[in-house]
Amino acid sequence: MSAAEEKPLVVVRSLVYNHEPYLRNCLDGFVMQQTTFPFVAVVHDDCSTDGSAAILREYAEKYPHIIKPVYETENQYSKNDGSLRRAMDEACGKYGAKYYALCEGDDYWTDPHKLQKQVDFLEAHPGYTMVCCNCVMEMADKRLTTHEDFVYEVWPHIDESRDIAAEELIGCMGRMGHTAGLVYRSEVRQLIPEAAMKCRNGDYKLQITAALAGRVYHMRDSMFVYRYKTPGSWNARSEIFRGEKELYDYMSSFINMLDIFNEASGRKYEPSFHKAQETLVVRKLRQFPNAAEFILKHFGHILAFRRVSSYRPLNCGALVNLLLRACYHPYYPLPASRSLVNKAIRPFYTMDDNKGTFHIGPLNICSIVESYSLVHVYILGKMIHYALASSLRR
Repeated sequence: MSAAEEKPLVVVRSLVYNHEPYLRNCLDGFVMQQTTFPFVAVVHDDCSTDGSAAILREYAEKYPHIIKPVYETENQYSKNDGSLRRAMDEACGKYGAKYYALCEGDDYWTDPHKLQKQVDFLEAHPGYTMVCCNCVMEMADKRLTTHEDFVYEVWPHIDESRDIAAEELIGCMGRMGHTAGLVYRSEVRQLIPEAAMKCRNGDYKLQITAALAGRVYHMRDSMFVYRYKTPGSWNARSEIFRGEKELYDYMSSFINMLDIFNEASGRKYEPSFHKAQETLVVRKLRQFPNAAEFILKHFGHILAFRRVSSYRPLNCGALVNLLLRACYHPYYPLPASRSLVNKAIRPFYTMDDNKGTFHIGPLNICSIVESYSLVHVYILGKMIHYALASSLRR
């Protein structure tokens, strides 16, 4: 930053990798912002192999007071050693901004007053650490705008301006606020436990930290477009099975990250952290049904009987102990064509807000039904819970 430049109040952190088809929309969203304060956008091109770097140079030359490019000669993300995070922290930290905003190169802002609205809120409410907002989801073949579409894609859609409780934010794995809608106090990044940095899902751990350090506010205004599962996007790449080792490493780091935050918060939100871990396992079962046996072998324990952990066998016979043991391994993969038991136990399920997802009694454990080739059925579930409650309750 030169001596002639005014210190920015906000730094926009933007990661770009092979975003050529989308990048102009993203950069246009930055330069169209109308604010009463100075801001800059640090746009980091991670050695793209397409025309992203050329587009970035064009905008940096045209809008040098806003677009601050960083060009890599070697891909930092693939190192998986924190190099990308350190590069961005160094590039953004030198500005000493009070707030950070996020927007990756395949998403874009649509409201020219987005930054102004969100910063005004944080300036007026010092107890809040982060603010997010609504969006429009755009897929490769259609634009999702209705509440039903959001529900079908398992994406919470809040039609009001309100606080987001820590329990909500943690339990939904950060889906209350997508990356491109976040504005937060810069010190929040310093509060993230170092041990939690190994998980690549950066915006989720950032949201958790913000929720534990203060309050998070959601604006009902739809102010950006989230490109969902478009070719080359992070969520599209996450749908590609890259082998058991990479899947194991990712899930292990994610689960460990949640355990670290659970301990750091004094286990105050333990049920929400457990719910997030369960949701991760179920989501990967949905994405990779052919790897279900591998996932259940290594992470089936996450789907344990957490919600009724106070129940213990007291003077029970062998049959009761056998049934109780079965409860601790609730998911049984069955081909959909033979899963008649699914229909039999359906009365014991309650429908969740997410289509195709059911919760079993008090357990809050998801079960995938009907529309997938592999159906995971909790065969005993609530029936055993009620049958054994009187003899197992302490």
